[in-house]
Amino acid sequence: MPEHITNHNGNGHTNGNGQAKTNGQARNGTARKPGQDIDGLIRQAEALRTSLRDTFLKNNELLKSLKRHRRQSRAVQNTLASLRQLKSIGI
Repeated sequence: MPEHITNHNGNGHTNGNGQAKTNGQARNGTARKPGQDIDGLIRQAEALRTSLRDTFLKNNELLKSLKRHRRQSRAVQNTLASLRQLKSIGI
């Protein structure tokens, strides 16, 4: 390659030898942190799944509680409205 032509990578930077920087990515396009093997990645995925499952279960309990509260609140409001009607007719 002629000296006056440089290769640019996606971020617009070049290195001094005319070759584009890879920003830590392997030549096949995958990037891994040092020390991350497939077993470690599987453990991370399992931990994430467990965390998501716990979050899902907590969310379901929260929804049940909120719906129960809404039903109870409606029942109280309906009871109060009935009592007001009875009071207005003099009972």
